[in-house]
Amino acid sequence: MIHKLTRAHTWVYYLCAAMVVVSTVAAGRVDGAGRTVRVGVYQNKPKVFMDENGHAPGFFIDLLDEIAVREGRTLVYVLCEWVECLAAAAPTGSLEEAFKLAGNGSADAAIANHFFGDYFYQSYGLVKTPIVFNAAG
Repeated sequence: MIHKLTRAHTWVYYLCAAMVVVSTVAAGRVDGAGRTVRVGVYQNKPKVFMDENGHAPGFFIDLLDEIAVREGRTLVYVLCEWVECLAAAAPTGSLEEAFKLAGNGSADAAIANHFFGDYFYQSYGLVKTPIVFNAAG
């Protein structure tokens, strides 16, 4: 059965996907406790951007700030071009390497297909999330 996405479903899907990208872009631990996360900010008004005073406004930023408060995190926003933001997200040569980095604390998260993720997340000491990219009916 094929499900058509309503306008609201589509908006929520893209919002969630963009939040994950924005929140993981240039993510890295700033302090030893892992309570501060660097967030790459690219110029994409009104969603996310850096203003002339060096502040990061935008509705994705508002959502990230609320999530950070609830999770006890401090966010440090860093201006970068889109390509730089993606490059700073700790790409790896394999899913195993990504899970190993997340498992030992060198990375905050790893993204994998659901087959690999469902099979291996526990063996690396990771927590499975309900976040889905490119969901298909």
